[in-house]
Amino acid sequence: MNKWRCSVCGYAFEGEAPPEKCPSCQSTCSFVDANCYIPDCGGGSI
Repeated sequence: MNKWRCSVCGYAFEGEAPPEKCPSCQSTCSFVDANCYIPDCGGGSI
């Protein structure tokens, strides 16, 4: 299971792939991979 975070509102999502539209803010945002915890890869703890 992967962890994803909405780049607009910060909503955290767990799944194989991020959704097309954020369930929280309804934006078509780019989800960032939250499995990575170092700033270099754009992730962060959720």
